[in-house]
Amino acid sequence: MKVNLVGLQDFNFKTREGEVIDGVKLHYLIPEENTYGFQAEKIYIARNVFKSFKVDIEELIHCIGCDIDIEFNNKRKVCGIDLLKAS
Repeated sequence: MKVNLVGLQDFNFKTREGEVIDGVKLHYLIPEENTYGFQAEKIYIARNVFKSFKVDIEELIHCIGCDIDIEFNNKRKVCGIDLLKAS
C-alpha cells in the first residue's frame, strides 16, 4: 500500500512491569473513501521484525514527507517496507 510517511518514533524502553518495548512506530497518511483529504494512521513494528525489512532508520527519516510502500499480510501486520525512488 502506497502511503505518505509523516512521522517515525524509535522506541527502546522498559515499562514499570519490566517489559521491554523495542520497535518503531510509523505515522502515515492514506487516501480513504468517504474522507476529504487523507486519513492519518500509525502502526507499531517490533524491532526484530523491522530489522528483517533491511531498511535503516536513517533512510526512513530521510523519507518523511515522501511516499513509501508498506506491505501488509492478511492479519494487517507489516511484512515489508519499500522506499519508493523518486523518478
